[in-house]
Amino acid sequence: MSFGPNPWQQQHWDARAATNFTAGGIGGGLVVVNAVLALGGNASAAALVIGLVVMAVGLATVWFEIGRPLRAINVYINLRQSWMTREAYVAGITFALGAAAWWSGAAALFVAAGATAAVFVYCQARMLRRAVGIPAWREPALVQFILATALVEGLALGLILRLMLGGGNPAAPAWGLALALAIALRYLAWNRYRARVDAALVAAARRALAGAQPLALIYGTVAPILLAGAAVWPAYQTIPLALAALLALVAGARIKWIVLTRADYNQGFGMPHLPVRGVRMTAQGGGNGK
Repeated sequence: MSFGPNPWQQQHWDARAATNFTAGGIGGGLVVVNAVLALGGNASAAALVIGLVVMAVGLATVWFEIGRPLRAINVYINLRQSWMTREAYVAGITFALGAAAWWSGAAALFVAAGATAAVFVYCQARMLRRAVGIPAWREPALVQFILATALVEGLALGLILRLMLGGGNPAAPAWGLALALAIALRYLAWNRYRARVDAALVAAARRALAGAQPLALIYGTVAPILLAGAAVWPAYQTIPLALAALLALVAGARIKWIVLTRADYNQGFGMPHLPVRGVRMTAQGGGNGK
């Protein structure tokens, strides 16, 4: 026998928390991509600063969500067990390394900032994984999808910035190929996540993820890949690449938002054995009537 309320949508993490995960992936992904470019001497100080600012905006939204903001310092006291604490420490290190990279222009510092930004995104993904009461979040495959999405978002925003800021020749075929491969990887991660989590979801959460499928397939995968493929023709590079990057960025952010704010039903709770007055429960959970 099972007793307990039906699963309900969690109310503790709202749109502000979802903004943190969305902005954290976008900003962190941009810092990572910029670090890879630094290995070839093509890092952008502007892209680094923008990536850090986007990360900071996400963290600020969580701070505003706290009922007593002055107690936010307590997040730093549980490093051994809390992924949120690890996220906070890694964010501070990333900002420090980013500031040093911007000031000095040293490629090694750009790379170091990118490495810690990757760890920051991983910490965010593991925070969701630790929410064991919410089936849509505790699925391990979600970590892979969050990381793949951050890579796509970093490439997309990095490409848009290069086109907007006039960073010279954006090496369109290479950017288009990298973006297309990252998008394909993200779609594979999305499909794997949906296949593994589907059986554990309540109907409302399952409908939310199913509703995101056209977004993931058409607007987030097929259309951007086709547009990115246009980069092989020099006369038709800028506009298709910009559209591909914009679609990939918006689709990824929207899918994360759906997972965080619409599929976030907990599993409810149950009481397999109810206490009955006058009945002693045995170790196996049964009563002996005495």
